[in-house]
Amino acid sequence: MTSSHGDAERDLEQRTLSQIRGRLAQLIYVASTRDYRTGKYQHDGLAWRFSEQAAETALLKSHERLFDGICCAGIEETVAILEEYLEQQEHEAREILKTWKHLPAYAVVVPLQSPHLCNEMFLSNIRIALQIIEEKRAAKAGSG
Repeated sequence: MTSSHGDAERDLEQRTLSQIRGRLAQLIYVASTRDYRTGKYQHDGLAWRFSEQAAETALLKSHERLFDGICCAGIEETVAILEEYLEQQEHEAREILKTWKHLPAYAVVVPLQSPHLCNEMFLSNIRIALQIIEEKRAAKAGSG
């Protein structure tokens, strides 16, 4: 067992995140490894292979990197990121759109130490992207 968080981060990227298609899906996955009560990240495989601290640091760094990449995206790119995520959800896409419009479950993917302005930009862009996608789908259903 080694303890380098850089090695753990590369391992996470190569073994896990590379298997998950789309930045939003990757972000949701990494955020799901965070205990919402304590804010600590846990990943048994990484902890076993490296150390608990290396695993936690790798997950935190990946979480921040993935979030920053989406947070800094423009609205068109955010729409594309969200559409890619919804395409993967196939049968649940309609339910996700409906639920996220009224219950912003996507807010839990925000890293704890992320700047407030970035958080607000992310949340706003997702809300706008949801509205754009909903309107696109309604127009498509109305014309088809």
